[in-house]
Amino acid sequence: MRSTVLFLVAFTAAAVLGRLTATTAASALSGLSLVWPAAGVAVLWATQVRRPRQALAAAGLMAASVTVVNVLTGIPASQAPAFAASNLVHAAVGAGVLCLLRAGPRPMTSVRGASLVLVGSFAAAAAGAAVLFVATPVYVDGPLAAFLVLVRNLVSTALVLSVAWTWPPKASEVVAARRAEAAVLLAATVAGYWLVFLVADGLNIAYATIPLTLWAAMRLGRFLTSAHLVLTWSATVTLTVLGHGPFAGAGSPTTRVLLAQGFLAVLALVAMSVAISRHEREELLEAVRVSEARARRSVDTAFAGHVSLRLRPDGTTTEVRTANPATATLLRRAAGEVVGSDWLALVHSDDVREVRAGLVAVASGRAASWEGDARVLLPDGTARWLHVLVGADLVGRDGDAVRGARLTVQMVDATDRKDAEQRLTRLALHDELTGLPNRTLLLDRLAQGLAGARRDGSSVGVLFVDLDRFKAVNDTFGHQTGDELLVLVARRLCEAVRPADTVARLGGDEFVVCCPGLAGPADADAFAARLMERMAEPLVVGRTALDVGVSGGLTLSEPDDDPQRLLERADAAMYRAKRAGRGRITREGSVVPAPR
Repeated sequence: MRSTVLFLVAFTAAAVLGRLTATTAASALSGLSLVWPAAGVAVLWATQVRRPRQALAAAGLMAASVTVVNVLTGIPASQAPAFAASNLVHAAVGAGVLCLLRAGPRPMTSVRGASLVLVGSFAAAAAGAAVLFVATPVYVDGPLAAFLVLVRNLVSTALVLSVAWTWPPKASEVVAARRAEAAVLLAATVAGYWLVFLVADGLNIAYATIPLTLWAAMRLGRFLTSAHLVLTWSATVTLTVLGHGPFAGAGSPTTRVLLAQGFLAVLALVAMSVAISRHEREELLEAVRVSEARARRSVDTAFAGHVSLRLRPDGTTTEVRTANPATATLLRRAAGEVVGSDWLALVHSDDVREVRAGLVAVASGRAASWEGDARVLLPDGTARWLHVLVGADLVGRDGDAVRGARLTVQMVDATDRKDAEQRLTRLALHDELTGLPNRTLLLDRLAQGLAGARRDGSSVGVLFVDLDRFKAVNDTFGHQTGDELLVLVARRLCEAVRPADTVARLGGDEFVVCCPGLAGPADADAFAARLMERMAEPLVVGRTALDVGVSGGLTLSEPDDDPQRLLERADAAMYRAKRAGRGRITREGSVVPAPR
């Protein structure tokens, strides 16, 4: 209800203002108004109607208001309904076209939206002029009068909608500096129009007012530009009707007003296009600033380290341009120490080559990104594993050469993961109790040894060792003592072998020694004797000397052997030693007894 009353008051006031131009200076046009701001208010009112009942009420109030105003200001009562019908059709067509074009509730925020407003205004003005031309064939020059109605309603509608749909203005458009500039522009506009329309009366220098309008469009935003256009429109039409200004010598009042409003229409089109384009640019820049600020906040508050690098053309140095706080934490350095430093200088020497290759690949465009693990050196000399992701930030190229490429590097602490991987790898390949290689790793070492033996013609010796009377130790002293005994035996075996040999535990009290590069049986027997001598020393756990011996089976590889077959032959030889009385090592037909 409140909005209906406001629209009714605004429409009536606009109609009275329009009729003043006709009653004071337009008698030659049979009372036709030269400006009609009520046309814009009518379309604006119609766009706010949402229900059929509201539409009927608005149409009734609009028709009654314009009829009363026209009759009271000299329009014959017989013609007043035609003017009312023209206004209703104008409002309905304008609102309908804007709705069909989906102009939206506030279309004056983009050039596309402003174009839709212009199309809707033209359609409304054309429809209203056609109705008035058909319904009131009383004018001496009907087509010219209809054209005047078309132009006046087009300009009126476009300007009123521009002002209405740019209110309220953005905060940046009404700050103190802009208000002061708007006041200066107002004074300049008054002075300019005084010079153009009064001092230089009759001279064709209408173009002298264009800079003032462009000033508003380029500096003061959409709303103040619309307000400026309304002010200049009112001043131009009024002074032209009164016979002043550059259009005063253009013939009849109709021609003068048509030229003036045509000039204003072109000026308004250019000015609003500039103002809206500037608004779109500001909105885009603001969106970019907000996006950049959010990105910076995200980077600065991220748990992951983030640095921006500049890679030299030769790929030798990487200057850190920016670094977030997480980077300083990861590198245990102050942020000031990180920025400006060579990032590759912080990378462990064993990983520099791989990291540099990844950086150059991304910078040159051969790869979209590079991801991998690398160690960085901390100030205390220790190394920390980082998981690194490299992407292109800004890449400049000269042919295929990298020219100071900008890269972004993200990193997270991978030390715990790498430690876990190493623990899992060790558990998968080593015996948990003794730390010796298990069967899986032993088979791999045997395969490597056999491959080397085929190349150089040597042999691989495999010694399968089993403890004698180990079960009695477990039964008498407990499993804790038995485990300590196994650790002691593992240590003895490792002390007895060469650095290239492998000592493995298969489980229980069974051990295997892999000896690659043996020249023949003599080397194998010498190795077995040395091991038996070392194992003959007393085995003391705590304060208890344990009566435990060893039995073993020794075999040498053949050219066509595989790891599993070697183990099986050594196992069989060990059982022959057990059956022969224990405390000895057997090898195909020979025995190496344990020293006593």
